[in-house]
Order: sequence, then structure tokens, then C-alpha cells
Amino acid sequence: MLEGLAGDSQAEDLNVPLNGPALDFDLKMLASDFEFLFPLPFLPLPMKPSSQSSRLRQRFKRRLELRNFVNELILFLNQMHDGQLRYSRGSGPFCPLDLWTVAQRAVLERLVIYGKGFLQGRRAFELTNGPEDALRLVKMSKRENNYVRLSKTHTQVPLIADRIVEPSDDQVVDMLSALPSREASFYSCEANAIDLCGKSETIFREIEDQYSFVGGSMLEYISYFERSDLPNNMWGWIPFRDAKAISGFSVVPKKDGITQRKLLMSCSFNYLLTPVEERSRLGMDAGGNINRLHTDGSSMCVAACDQSNAFTRVAVPSWFFPYQAVPPIVASLVWHLLPEQVRSAVTRSDLVCPVYMRLPMGCAHSVHILMQINIKILGRTIHHHPWLVSKAASDNSDASDLPGEVVSSSAPEGDVFYGCDDQT
Repeated sequence: MLEGLAGDSQAEDLNVPLNGPALDFDLKMLASDFEFLFPLPFLPLPMKPSSQSSRLRQRFKRRLELRNFVNELILFLNQMHDGQLRYSRGSGPFCPLDLWTVAQRAVLERLVIYGKGFLQGRRAFELTNGPEDALRLVKMSKRENNYVRLSKTHTQVPLIADRIVEPSDDQVVDMLSALPSREASFYSCEANAIDLCGKSETIFREIEDQYSFVGGSMLEYISYFERSDLPNNMWGWIPFRDAKAISGFSVVPKKDGITQRKLLMSCSFNYLLTPVEERSRLGMDAGGNINRLHTDGSSMCVAACDQSNAFTRVAVPSWFFPYQAVPPIVASLVWHLLPEQVRSAVTRSDLVCPVYMRLPMGCAHSVHILMQINIKILGRTIHHHPWLVSKAASDNSDASDLPGEVVSSSAPEGDVFYGCDDQT
């Protein structure tokens, strides 16, 4: 390829002829000759050895790796020259080696030298030979093709009743009281959240047949409801005939590998609910949003908050109960757990369903509901706390100059919205 590579393994790596013109010159001289430089041609495939020698096969593998890496750089430079990035591995321009211009040969020489140095540096730091630190940091990760990949293995484990972690008290937050007024008005009525238009009864039953199961034995399933440490206002009971949807009841292991977290798979309930995107589009954009932040200084102050058992602490309206039933049990097996009202409505041979009276993580609207509660509480705190209100905002008598929704102190508490939506 070039005089600078003669006698070096980099030249034979790509099988590039070295009989071209000498390139002992400064690239700055070619700055005005872009018509002879772009588009840069791709490097050809290295010649595959016919021998089965392990040494030759390893050498070919390194050549191919170098060629692919350099071609990625060439594609990027060509797209930059065209003024657009397509982020693809499309084919590049083909040009016989003997037709490469002087400028192209000079650029490609430097790309090959840079590429080989980069790849050798990666091997020196063992970034492709056992990234044990990344495997330990990333949960559910595994090594695949010398890279760390997220594992898609099945994480559910058999249910063990006394290992499921639950709150130790009855303290809850009423969902309708904690939500902003417009969200509370929406979720207070079953007809607002349930949309049966265009829904198929057959599809609904197929969803229940697939996902409405217990992830463990019936003995452990019943033992869970017999636990004396369960909060009194977490579970209720209804006859099976009154259930409107059946959720799956399963568990996943917590970080310690011993205790378990229950998981209610409200798939059939989600099918009946209105699309949550009509309320908000939260997504999982935190990492991308932080990555797009810009600051004039060298640092920034960031506040973070965490919550424990947040979903479990939210008490849902009573119309949720029939939609949050879990797989039924023969009444005689849990007769001692049934309230008198349910006992009078069923016989011992009938089926009864436990109903979850809290906000389940498996509900499609749960994240939106919890975020609206959090935004309201945080907004109210910032609005009322004298240390968190800027002097300019407090001294400004013209509310139209302030961002977001600003209300006067005389406004009724029920009409105040302290949060934000997708439009603000």
C-alpha cells in the first residue's frame, strides 16, 4: 500500500500492492483537491488462506477485523463529505487498487495505521478478552462474542410464600386523593379507563389462558395468603363469577438472590384499558435526556430521589378490584380467610378469587399514575418551600411571566395542578 508500510505486517494484512507512487508529502498540500479524494474507496477483502494452519487462520481473522474497522471509518468520512449520516453498513464505492489517487492512498495509509493501533490497544487492555467488571456491574448480563450482552434468560423462579417481601404495616396513599385533579377525575370512573370498543372476547380469553397462572405450587400459593404479616388492606376476596379479569401471580428474585418480589401480570386487564399513551408518553428516556444536557460550567448539581415499595403503597379505587383478581382457589381451602360477606355468597365447593387492592407493577397505567403522584408532590413542595422558590419568581407579580402553570395563593387546593404534562 505505501512505502511506510513496506516490510511491516500491516502491508500484508490487507494485501495492498506497494508499487504505487511515493507518498512522502504533507496531506495539507491536497486540501484543495477534494475531487480526487472523495468518495474514499473501501478496502478489499483480504485473501483467505487455503491452508488449515491455526496461525494462518488467526492472521486472516486479524486482517479481516482490521479491514472491517477501517471500512467503518471510510463509510463515516464519506457520509460526512455528503453531509448526511445514515448509520448503516451499506456498500461503499468500489475502485481498483491501481486507480486510487495519491490523496486516497495517503488517507487510507493513515487509516490503516490508526486502525491497527486502535485494535492492538483494545487487546492490550483486555477489552475484548473477558470484561469481568462489566459482567458484574450489569445485571442479567453475559459474555457473547467477546462483548457483554444483556441476557434474556427466564428470571421467574418458583413461588416460596415466606420469601416474598411485603410492607410490614397498613400505611397507604389513596390514589385518587394523591393524583392531580384532572387525573383523579379520569380514574375515578371505570367507564373512562375501560374501553371495550373493538376488543375481542376471544382474544381476551386467549390472553387469560396464557398469562393467568400461578408461578408455583398451590400449597405455596395458599400459604402466601395465610401469612400473618400481610397488611390487612392489601388483599380482598370475591366470588370467581364476579371477577372481570384474572392476572397471573408469579415472583422474581430480588438482588440478594434469596427474597422474592411478587409480580402480578395484569395482561387481560391491560387489554381492556385505554392506551396509556393518551395520558402521557413517559418511556425510558432518562439516560438519553441526561446525555443531551449542556452546561456552561464544569459541573452541575443533581438531585435524585428513590422510593421503596412505591407501587405497593398506593391504594386503588374499588372499581379496580374485580380487574385485579388472581387465579381462583376452591373456597373450602381458604374458608378461614374469607370475610363473612363472601362466605354468605358462595358454598365451600365454589371458586373464590383474591383481589389486589394496591397498584400493581404489571398494570399498563401504573407508571403513569405513580409519576403523576410524584410530580404533584414534588411540584407542591417546590411551590410552597421558601428555600426552593427563587427571589425573582416570588417578587414577580405578573404570573404570565413565570413558566408552566402558576396559580395564585388564593386558588382552591383542589384546582391546583403542581405537575406537568407532555405539552408543557
